[in-house]
Amino acid sequence: WRRVPPASLNDDAEFAFEHKERDIWCVVIAEEIPIEMEALFSIAKNNMANFTGTGVEVLKAEVRRVNGSEVLRGVMRTESSGIPFLFDTYYFSNDKCSVQITVWTSVNIWENQLEDIEDLHKGFIATKE
Repeated sequence: WRRVPPASLNDDAEFAFEHKERDIWCVVIAEEIPIEMEALFSIAKNNMANFTGTGVEVLKAEVRRVNGSEVLRGVMRTESSGIPFLFDTYYFSNDKCSVQITVWTSVNIWENQLEDIEDLHKGFIATKE
């Protein structure tokens, strides 16, 4: 993974990354306002539908424990300009902030690169500070 200018992928992103060898991108969006993980997931899903102008299919929504913190993982599929994309997202919230980590790529790349994507997600560590 390599860092890229956040605004090149999303104006709201604090950090942005792209895979060194594949068409896979990641943005990290942090909010100072605590927002429940389920609400973050719903907001992201609605924003995705508004942005693409197509429906969003939720393939998976589950709570996981990653690096000692509870996160909500959402996997969603949508289309943009007729191209199917898969979004693999993590949402974290505590009493100090809310964080969304979104990785996206094509469906076939996601299926073949899931281990890399999950390793990236697991590389982020939530702190209490």
